[in-house]
Amino acid sequence: MSKVVGFVLLLIGLLVGPGATRSAEANCVLTSAGGVKCWGSNLGDGTLNTSATPVDVPGLTSGVIQITEGSGGHTCVLTAAGGVKCWGFNQSGQLGNGTFTSVYPFIVPSPVDVVGLSSGVVQIAAGREHTCAMTAMGTVKCWGRNGNGELGTGTSGPSAPMPVDVTGLTDVAQVSAGWAFTCALSTSGGVKCWGWNDKGQLGDDSVTGSAPFFKTTPVDVVGLTSGVVQISSISGYTCALTSAGGVKCWGDNLVGQIGTRNSNPFYFDQPHDIPTLTSGVAQVSVSGLHNCVVTTSGGAKCWGQNLSGQVGDGTFQFAIACCSVDPPVDVIGLTSGVAQITTHGAPASSLSSSASISCALTTDGAVKCWGTNNLGQLGNGTTTPSPPGAIPTPVDVVGLSSGVAALWDQAPLQEPTDEFTICAGEGGFCGFTGTMDVRYGANGLFSFKTLTDGTACTNEVFGDPAPDTPKQCAIRTPSTSPPPPGDWVFCATEGGECAFSGTMNVRYGANDSFVVKTLADGTPCTNAVFGDPAPDTPKHCAIQPPSTPPPSGDWTFCTTEGGFCAFTGTMPVRYGANGLFVVKTLTDGTACTNEVFGDPAPDVAKSCSLPLTGP
Repeated sequence: MSKVVGFVLLLIGLLVGPGATRSAEANCVLTSAGGVKCWGSNLGDGTLNTSATPVDVPGLTSGVIQITEGSGGHTCVLTAAGGVKCWGFNQSGQLGNGTFTSVYPFIVPSPVDVVGLSSGVVQIAAGREHTCAMTAMGTVKCWGRNGNGELGTGTSGPSAPMPVDVTGLTDVAQVSAGWAFTCALSTSGGVKCWGWNDKGQLGDDSVTGSAPFFKTTPVDVVGLTSGVVQISSISGYTCALTSAGGVKCWGDNLVGQIGTRNSNPFYFDQPHDIPTLTSGVAQVSVSGLHNCVVTTSGGAKCWGQNLSGQVGDGTFQFAIACCSVDPPVDVIGLTSGVAQITTHGAPASSLSSSASISCALTTDGAVKCWGTNNLGQLGNGTTTPSPPGAIPTPVDVVGLSSGVAALWDQAPLQEPTDEFTICAGEGGFCGFTGTMDVRYGANGLFSFKTLTDGTACTNEVFGDPAPDTPKQCAIRTPSTSPPPPGDWVFCATEGGECAFSGTMNVRYGANDSFVVKTLADGTPCTNAVFGDPAPDTPKHCAIQPPSTPPPSGDWTFCTTEGGFCAFTGTMPVRYGANGLFVVKTLTDGTACTNEVFGDPAPDVAKSCSLPLTGP
């Protein structure tokens, strides 16, 4: 028996020890100040050094709202201005700066601008040797390697060192890049994929088993034309989070990472439910060998290969033929209080754990990681000798006990303003104890609810205040004082008739959860009219005369919705109502309409206003 154990430990040492291929991946987080901190390799600091603790990326200490990391060793960031910058490996033009780096070590060690993307981008995703960006118009642009059609242009072959348009996508809500393939989530909740398809990566019920082994334009994923709220792609597979809180995956299943172990064939070419995760999930992250989720109660669960303890249950699976944990297990110490989770790992075909780690962001802004640590990948300032070269339970990342807004490859976050504090990105879980005001949205377009003991940060809970835009949740302690007297006047209980003449703001709900609509000449006080802001609670209607001009002091009323706001020169123009506004800088007057500004306050009479003191 001792000989068997010795052989297994020797194998582990070969896979994760100093003799293994050195990981070229950074692990990066976004701070609440909009800065980027990284540890590991490829730090973006202009050197080829490594670090076992987080360091600042020069030039990116503020103004960043999202980070993505490619499985082949490059990193990109999205700035608050909508621009993209990248660094790291560039042998296939994956940095998008118009060049290829063809001389060893093939690395650009400092951030460079992506050509043509200084603005207009709302989300980014990095694959192995290609990168993609979703624009504010709902289109996708990709750059880098294209040997398997992963750029989605309808052709394959030469790499593109600057962005090119993906064919046929106009309504994208999220893009996710895997190993030589890419997937996109539409605003209607459908999923399309393109690129390499030898193991069902495209999910279209086909495996491209003979040349050319790929598809160069987006195809529908079977059974997922609607109902999906988040996708995560890596290596040879993708997992999707449904609106019901379930997880479905497709593609490579060599070590049981998307189904059950010892499946034959070792792939699924259409979505497959993950047992025990058909509900109750708020966010999913995949790594190539293992996967993790955040539950709606704020806990972390992981499953898949566990050679380096990357599932976080305190064990190592020292098995040669199958190294997996199945089904998902709780991560020790993280059964609550988790806001985000993300993962790194080698492709399943390698069966190597040289970079298999998981990290969680807690609701108080701290980061904890577990898994491979032979090169200091966990960021706790130590290295773990091989074997096992890993730590199978969460450890604190040095210097990141608070102040972190997002992990790599999570939804873009906006810096909080006023008294609100970011608690989760869209699709994550906003964890808190007691009762809090929760704000959901982006770019000045928000929904507000007063909720208790945490909430999923999703359209299903809040509605969609900022369509086609990655959103966030933020919290504040609710005011205990009643609303000012005279603001709202009771008019009917639920099911009754709220009678009035002319146009009024009508508030419907209970217990600080309300929907406000501007209506004329009375209304039934029912869910059919307003939706249900306070399920399982008796509700009521109250009325308030609508306010046309915005508050005095900063903005001056210009015109009501549908009118023309006349001015000379260039001015910021604010459009909306009830605290929900869009601001655009325009020249020589503008129509005050949804066509110009979008609709920041649906079903509410809006107005335009100009700065009181001018531009």
